[in-house]
Amino acid sequence: MSAMKREHAREGPYRRAILARIKLLREAAGLSQEEMAEKLKVPLDRYRKYESRSPLPIYLIEPFAEIVGYSVTFIVTGKGVTADSALPYSGIERRRAR
Repeated sequence: MSAMKREHAREGPYRRAILARIKLLREAAGLSQEEMAEKLKVPLDRYRKYESRSPLPIYLIEPFAEIVGYSVTFIVTGKGVTADSALPYSGIERRRAR
């Protein structure tokens, strides 16, 4: 298998992980998709894609990080809990009751 194909094989798991992390962090912050879309100043249908199909574009990662209280590094990689995190790591594992 070529190096290029190996990189593509990694893309799917990374994409699924970051999409899940975005959703869980939003939920842990107690925000609906509508509220997050408003805070990020993007249309709701576009924000929904950021949780289901296409990861946040680079220009929205930092504002998202500030809103949810986690570092950009954590949002992108899922690694490390930094002192600037406002929520404990275990907080993203809980889903809001509906």
